[in-house]
Amino acid sequence: MDNLFISDGAMGDSIYSLPTVITFGGGCYKFTKYNQYDFLRTLLLSQPYILDVYWYDIHNKYLNEYDLRQYRKITKADPTLHLALCHAKIFNVKINISDKWLFGIEPKRIDNLDIIVNVSPRYHTDPISIDYKILKDYENKILFVGKNSEFKNFYTNYDIKCEHYKCINALEIAQIIAGCKLFIGNQSLCFAVAEALKSNRVLEIYNKKPNCTPQSANGHTILNKELIEKYLNQINER
Repeated sequence: MDNLFISDGAMGDSIYSLPTVITFGGGCYKFTKYNQYDFLRTLLLSQPYILDVYWYDIHNKYLNEYDLRQYRKITKADPTLHLALCHAKIFNVKINISDKWLFGIEPKRIDNLDIIVNVSPRYHTDPISIDYKILKDYENKILFVGKNSEFKNFYTNYDIKCEHYKCINALEIAQIIAGCKLFIGNQSLCFAVAEALKSNRVLEIYNKKPNCTPQSANGHTILNKELIEKYLNQINER
């Protein structure tokens, strides 16, 4: 494969670029920012359609270079268009985002905790579209995945005494989400991974920019105890 895909987007946005990468048959992926490269590299390299990942200038001559950075123009013009579709629209290609696009992720369980939660402050502002206080009754089943500051904010806002785990990279995030029965969170890298895996998931929608709504039957935007019980009682086949 002689394709090179160039990205400078946020980490979650890079995950949403991958269906477009698949459409072109895959290839190599280049980040222009080191932090994205460092955290996402192992996850991308685990995928059969990614040959290599770079963050520096490439001296090899690629037959086709695809500049994914243009997606920002699309999402700025239409903040409601799904981020995966924004990347596809750059090149006028069709993608299927109802099917998974992260493959072969080995599930990882932490203390048999079934619910994974991540809440990032960036898109977590009033009015909040789901009631996290419902999770108070499930404290012993929850693992919060994310930064220390995110965990502290979650505890301060909702008084939910749950376990906290800080992942070393995006691959570990994917492994832990792949091993859970339900993911709950807002618009972040973690939700992008849950969406790509098509895990059972609930999204807190940011109404000013609702550009990553769930795209399969087991993706939800409403959180209630009936839904939680449904997935907790489901046999985990991952």
